[in-house]
Amino acid sequence: MLGNLYIFLFFAVLIGIFIIIIFGREDPKEVQKRVKYFEEQERKQGIISKTSLIHLNGHPYLQPNDLLTFHIRKNNTIYFENNNLNSKTHIKSDFIGNEVRLSQLIRYEVKTEKEIRRDVTLTRLVTLGIFAFGAKKKTEENTHYLILTYLDNGIEITCALRQMRMGQELGGIVSTLNRMKIESNNVKKCANN
Repeated sequence: MLGNLYIFLFFAVLIGIFIIIIFGREDPKEVQKRVKYFEEQERKQGIISKTSLIHLNGHPYLQPNDLLTFHIRKNNTIYFENNNLNSKTHIKSDFIGNEVRLSQLIRYEVKTEKEIRRDVTLTRLVTLGIFAFGAKKKTEENTHYLILTYLDNGIEITCALRQMRMGQELGGIVSTLNRMKIESNNVKKCANN
């Protein structure tokens, strides 16, 4: 009797899993439609590049560990989109100080934790806080940080951002910013001639 109950439960669970697999899949056409919609929205907003990052410290309107999407836009700006709905600074994904013109950028560089530790200056200490003197990692995995310095109303702001997953996203940000600054300078030179 107990054996029959176990067999019945086994088949009930197996049928349940089968139903979830068959009917729980999203229609590929719906997925493609949604992807096209978001790509169109990005095109309308002039977004060249989007990268998910974690704000460590430095931005005056972001909290430490806020998740954000870092946009590079065609209008020669970078944009911080706060993804934390519970953050004090989140108001409909918009907050004061969210957009910075490329002309305001003083410095942007990718550094490893080891390089930051080796190159600790007062600015880095203020920016990274306790991360500046963090304990050495036991593994060879090296975390990369985007150190971004810009002027906002005459005040120099240095932000430390970390990528959410391992990869080359931060190097891509630096390359895109370099390309945009070169193109912007070329346009200025042509206008002056």
